[in-house]
Amino acid sequence: MEKESFFDKHRALVISILLIGVLVIASTLIPSRSATYGKIDNLPSQFS
Repeated sequence: MEKESFFDKHRALVISILLIGVLVIASTLIPSRSATYGKIDNLPSQFS
């Protein structure tokens, strides 16, 4: 019960940490992403 209430109270914090972790891993695996980080809208066109 305590763990559920903890995640319920800090749900936004947990989600933000997960998102940051994904961004860090993605930027580490794809160094070129850092150069185009400000052009996220153009990423799909580059992969195609």
